[in-house]
Amino acid sequence: MNRLYAAAILAMVLLTVSSCRWRSVRGNGNVITSNRNEGSFNGVKTAGSFDLYVTQGEGYTVRIEAEENLMKYITTEVENGELKVRVRRGVNLRPKHDMKVFVTAPRFRELGIAGSGNIVAETALKSDEAVEFSIAGSGDIRVSEVDAPKITVRISGSGNASLAGNTRDAVYRIAGSGDIKCRELKTENTEVHIAGGGNVWSYCSQNLDVHIAGSGDVHYAGNPVNVKQKIAGSGNMIKE
Repeated sequence: MNRLYAAAILAMVLLTVSSCRWRSVRGNGNVITSNRNEGSFNGVKTAGSFDLYVTQGEGYTVRIEAEENLMKYITTEVENGELKVRVRRGVNLRPKHDMKVFVTAPRFRELGIAGSGNIVAETALKSDEAVEFSIAGSGDIRVSEVDAPKITVRISGSGNASLAGNTRDAVYRIAGSGDIKCRELKTENTEVHIAGGGNVWSYCSQNLDVHIAGSGDVHYAGNPVNVKQKIAGSGNMIKE
């Protein structure tokens, strides 16, 4: 009994200490705009519940829309050419309105979200270098037009990615239940890796290489010349 009592007290102490480390801040409902001058960058990653709106254009701009009393807890900084948008450590934001980040840059090499936020490309994204899109969590990515020599899409979690456009090489990786919908992304060579229940819709005209470990399916359009598959589980390849 003494051991059980001591264990219960210890658990309560640990829970109290853990909760004290985090400050919860509820939004006051008054949405304002903050322009951040962070210099040049070619990639953006957000951590939290931010919705990221991306524009390819001249110059570099970063604009945040959030509630007045939450703004000071939102940090922006550029590390190794990558703009990082985060919430200050030790703070849990509870907004009443969506927190939005609007960025403009001449080119983007990487766009990623960690959390429940979304990424929306408001213009076509064009690059002469490889471009990578990533989701860690439940957020979604929507890109209506992208043109690059190589495009990589990574999902870890339940988020979904939808892309259209043109590329030579495409790599799709899912670890979890998220879906990649790239039926309208025209590719020559496509490589797919699924670990879990996520599904991929793709297009391929030359070489298709599929690896499935789990229940995920790969739907593919086009008439690839070479098709390789390695499936461990109940997943399927479905020609459309």
